[in-house]
Amino acid sequence: MNIEDYILLRKIKENFNEHDLNTKVNNIQILIGYIFDFYNLPEEEIKSKKINKIVPYQKELSFFSDDIIKWLIEIFTQYNIKLDKELANLLDKNIYFLLSNSETSFNKISYDIYTKLVARKKYIFIEDYPLEILKFMKEYHKLKSNNYRSSFSKYGLSLTKKEKEKIQKINTLFNINLIEWIKNYVVVFSKNKSMWSLGHKKYITLDGNTKECIYDYKYNRNLFELITVLKKAQSEIFKERKLIEKIMMYFWTKDIANDTKYYKEYCKNR
Repeated sequence: MNIEDYILLRKIKENFNEHDLNTKVNNIQILIGYIFDFYNLPEEEIKSKKINKIVPYQKELSFFSDDIIKWLIEIFTQYNIKLDKELANLLDKNIYFLLSNSETSFNKISYDIYTKLVARKKYIFIEDYPLEILKFMKEYHKLKSNNYRSSFSKYGLSLTKKEKEKIQKINTLFNINLIEWIKNYVVVFSKNKSMWSLGHKKYITLDGNTKECIYDYKYNRNLFELITVLKKAQSEIFKERKLIEKIMMYFWTKDIANDTKYYKEYCKNR
């Protein structure tokens, strides 16, 4: 670990505020103290594997607030767990997370995540951090929901001007990035066959006479269980279910079924 990384680590851990001009003299003294501390560190501590892991991890967390970064680094230092990865994984599996925009819904999802983690022996220490989980969740939601315009180019999604305006309207009204929610929902839905209705379950025979259940996306009654799911969303979002279905079909045929030819046919017959 070099001196720049050491100073950055100390600044994060100690909530160093370099923008407060009223404490400029004191800040200079603190920084000088960091430098002296670094050169007084034992050689084995400078080369410590744990410290050398903290700095790259800290850079991974740069999108979060200082409070959340400090909390996650403390967890990592004490338990050698990158908690943000597990929290993000659980949130991504929740099909309503990216459709949420109220304190009530955030609190409900946060409590669900909290109870799931506490139930695991590995994460028993989470008992002390319900508020931190809630704050992380809100910041992660904001991170995923911002910059909806970039989602069009990121996923190669081609929409009409009117369709883009509808996506923009939802984002403006509710701070919800529909594109990111749809993309995430398709991934979750593809892996959870228990979510599929019987009418969409199609069995094919593979080599060796084994059968596999696949999703029949060409049977268009309540595709992707959208009506069921969107009943719990805002009415303005429910009204756009045809557009949402179209974008879901784009991701499904592109990423899951590898059938982009059908997507063109689907768009032509809408």
